[in-house]
Amino acid sequence: SIRLGSVAALVLLLATGGFGCSDSDSGGPPPPSRFVACVDDLTGQADGTVADLKTGLLWERKNGAFAPGVIAVCTDDPCSDPHDVSNQYRLSAVTPGDLRGNAVNFLVSLNAGPGFAGYKNWRLPDISELQSIMVGPGVTKVASGDPLAGNNPTGQSDILCQADAPCIDAEFTAVGGATAPSNYWSKTVPSSSPPLNPSRYAWVAKFSNGDVVFALQTVDAFVRAVRVGPCTP
Repeated sequence: SIRLGSVAALVLLLATGGFGCSDSDSGGPPPPSRFVACVDDLTGQADGTVADLKTGLLWERKNGAFAPGVIAVCTDDPCSDPHDVSNQYRLSAVTPGDLRGNAVNFLVSLNAGPGFAGYKNWRLPDISELQSIMVGPGVTKVASGDPLAGNNPTGQSDILCQADAPCIDAEFTAVGGATAPSNYWSKTVPSSSPPLNPSRYAWVAKFSNGDVVFALQTVDAFVRAVRVGPCTP
């Protein structure tokens, strides 16, 4: 015979959904992705930008596939495609500490005319903004010159990433295009020593091992532009 207590327990389970049905079991929508490929309202096509719904940042999407033997070191004459993932730039090509280098020329090309994706305020990211899409031990590393560095508000994994892949959030890669497993410039200049003469350096995110370090502004590194704001102008 069935005990009354067993019947009561079964009724309670049915009333509260206690059998553990998930959204996938019930056909509900999956949780939204943190990163969204933005679309041009007029054409309905992707406009080359990626919105981060967690940070409110809008990132440049890079074109092409990275190949170590195909690196374009861009000089003061802009490279033909500023969005090519293989382009490298110096932060300061003139004098150490002078930020008029060809990485700035890259930004000029994005902000010229109507502006890339309709915006004219593209810039290089702070080092904390690069940390927000990186994975690896550097996401919690403090970097002088950026008070937000190392806070890791997006909860990026700080586990050492695989050496054969860029140390970047996989969800970002799905919509943001390729990333070189190498150094990416930030606009953050160290505010104190080390290094000696900190104004000659800037922080870079090492997508080769998930770390952040400072580098002389006259060396070549990769870039990805960013701005604050949503998809639609």
